[in-house]
Amino acid sequence: MAAEHPHSSASFKPFTIRLDNDAKTTGLACVPSTQAHEAGDGPRPLLVGLHGGTCTAAYFDLSPDYSAAAFAVMTGTPFISINRPCYAGSTSILPLEQDEVFFGRTGRWLHEFILPALWSEYGRPNKCDGIVLLSHSMAVPPTIVCAGLHAQQQSDQALYPLAGIILTGWGSQPGNPPNLSRDANTGLLTPSFGAKVELMLGDASSTCYDPSVVAILKQQESLQNVGMPEQEGTQIEQWITKAEELCSRVRVPVLYGMGENDFLWNASKEDVQSFARLFTTSAKVETKIVLGVPHAIEWSRSSKAWYWQCFGWASEVSVALQWRKGAF
Repeated sequence: MAAEHPHSSASFKPFTIRLDNDAKTTGLACVPSTQAHEAGDGPRPLLVGLHGGTCTAAYFDLSPDYSAAAFAVMTGTPFISINRPCYAGSTSILPLEQDEVFFGRTGRWLHEFILPALWSEYGRPNKCDGIVLLSHSMAVPPTIVCAGLHAQQQSDQALYPLAGIILTGWGSQPGNPPNLSRDANTGLLTPSFGAKVELMLGDASSTCYDPSVVAILKQQESLQNVGMPEQEGTQIEQWITKAEELCSRVRVPVLYGMGENDFLWNASKEDVQSFARLFTTSAKVETKIVLGVPHAIEWSRSSKAWYWQCFGWASEVSVALQWRKGAF
């Protein structure tokens, strides 16, 4: 992966982890030194990035100017960006059982196998307080499923501590559907390069991003525009019918941000609040319409401002998790 990623931050390193179900998860890891985070020296969440459809773990490391790594190093916060199941070397969850939903199985794998492995590999050894998931677009439904499953466990039985979830690029009312082509041999769905740019950043007249981002995307097309399983790409409507039930199971804090100029979802104040209200049992729900940005907030002119908010919020909910455990 590193050889194909010429703009990658030097702080991110590729990894492969074997899971308890004998599957594997691949991705990129930025793990700052623990020296400044000895016991009692402040919160240290383990931030786990989950990319959207037709992307890879490199979504959170587009270039040194658009990377979570800089904030991980500045704050001493480990950031692990995984390739979700079926992507870039991570084991596929297919085929699905009859009536099984792609998002549901992905969420279950996150809860039962992937997050426990990441906690053992990166969380506990680096003295982290809990996991915070930063999930974009198609990663949002499995994140919600995972958080709901975690809420059903007693804290002393959980294989990992979940402090909160950050959700972006998803909503209650779909906007413009992406234009995807199906590969007859693999069944994977992939947008053309032009369609991918429009989906993630807006049309050619948009000023929500620096034009240099398009050139970077073109150089990294093999990482930033990959095939998406057909089952994932065709189940958005099915998800919407189950969203109220699944969101109501989430108990951890939720930070929900939508780009004002999101292509895939309507981002009006009413639509954002409508989705946020589904989290009826969450400890707290914060919503943000991030002004002047597209679907891919992390690739926008406000990328740095958004990452600052995410890392700060992750620290806040990590402190809250420790307080609820009676650690202070």
